[in-house]
Amino acid sequence: MNGVRISDNADHTSYVNKSFLDIFGYKNIQESNFKPSARTLHPEAHADWVVRHEKLLRGEPMPKHIEVDIIRKDGAMRNLEISMREVFWDGKEQNQTLYHDITERKQVEYALKTFRTEFP
Repeated sequence: MNGVRISDNADHTSYVNKSFLDIFGYKNIQESNFKPSARTLHPEAHADWVVRHEKLLRGEPMPKHIEVDIIRKDGAMRNLEISMREVFWDGKEQNQTLYHDITERKQVEYALKTFRTEFP
């Protein structure tokens, strides 16, 4: 499942696809028009987002791929792989963010790690 979000540097959302809504548990784009906050990001991920967003506003280089833990609208935590790039959208430069849900992969990795620790 790959979610897509188009937003400006102020984090105003112009577009999201259905997969994005499903990943975050939203019903429509109005619910998704947010700045990442403690409501949507794991606390550590939110602190990292604040630093990255400040760099973005200063025009500093940004990582193109990151992993974050989010909190869905229903309170469930999900692990996401996120990639970002600039796109020309609706007549201006905006940010395209792709969200790939890797929760199942992370659970399997954890299970294998636990198994190897218990049965070396």
